[in-house]
Amino acid sequence: MKSIRRLVLSAAVSIAVTLLPGAPVLGQSARAAGKTHTGAFERYGGVADHFNVRGGPFFATHETLARVDSGQLGTGTLVDLEGDLGLTTSTENARFDGYVRLGRRHQLRAGYISLSRGASTRLNQQIQWGNDIFNVDVGVDTRVDLVLVPVSYRFSVVKSDRVDFGLSAGAFALFADASVAAPSAGLNGAESANFPLPVLGADIDVGIAPKVFLVGGADYFRLSVDQVDGSWSEYRGGVEVFLSRNVGVGGVYRQVNLNVDGTGSLTGASAGTDIFFDYEFKGPQVYLTLAL
Repeated sequence: MKSIRRLVLSAAVSIAVTLLPGAPVLGQSARAAGKTHTGAFERYGGVADHFNVRGGPFFATHETLARVDSGQLGTGTLVDLEGDLGLTTSTENARFDGYVRLGRRHQLRAGYISLSRGASTRLNQQIQWGNDIFNVDVGVDTRVDLVLVPVSYRFSVVKSDRVDFGLSAGAFALFADASVAAPSAGLNGAESANFPLPVLGADIDVGIAPKVFLVGGADYFRLSVDQVDGSWSEYRGGVEVFLSRNVGVGGVYRQVNLNVDGTGSLTGASAGTDIFFDYEFKGPQVYLTLAL
C-alpha cells in the first residue's frame, strides 16, 4: 500500500511540476537536444531556411535542332547544330538558384544559367539559314548563347517537420542569340529571340535524417501567343547534406526541354519570319548551398 501511495504521489508531483509556468515541456526538451522540430524558418535538423542560395557547375549534354525561314527564300533547312555545325555536345556551365521565405508556406524564387557554345567547321550539305545560303564545303563559324532567368512564387501545400511539398508559378525570361557565319563567302546570319515563358511547377523536399534531404521537382508550361508556340519542361532530383546549420553540399540531375515554333519572335535579319528551335540539355550539377 505504501508503494502505491508513493507512486501516486510521484505522479502528482510530476504533473504539477509540468504545469508550473516556465517549466520545460517534452517538445521543448526534444528540440533542444536534437533540433528535430522545425520553426517557420527551419528545415529538418535545425537547418536555417529564411534565405537560401545554391551555386555550382552544371555538366550538361546538348541536343539542338533549329530552322530559320525566310520571307524571300521560303522554308529554311532543319539543322542539327551539333551534328551539322560542330557545336560541342558537352559543356560545363555555372548555375545559380535561390529563394527567400516570406513565411512558413511562402517563397519567392529566382535563378540564373548561361549556356554558350561556339564551333568552326566545313559543311557537308547546303544550308539555308534565314536569308543566307551556305554552300557545301564552305567554312562556317557558329555561335549560340542562351541566358535563362527564372522567377517564381511557391506555396507549400504540405509543410511538416520532414516534408515540404509545394506548387509554384512564375516565368522564365529567355535571351537567345545565334549566328552562322561564313567569312570567306561574306555571309553572317545572326538572329536573336527574347521573350518570357510562363511556367508552373511542383517540387518536394524530404528530410530523411537531420540535415539530410531528398529534393525533386518538375516545371512545365506550354503557351501559344502572338503567333509563337513555346514549351518548357524541367525534371530534377537529388540530395542535399548540410555540414552545419548554414552550409551544405548537394547534387542533382536535371533534364530540360525547350521548344519554340512560330512567327514574330526574332529581332535579327529574319525578323517576322518563322523559326523552329528544339533544345534539350541534361546532366548532373554539384553545388554549395548557403542557408540563413
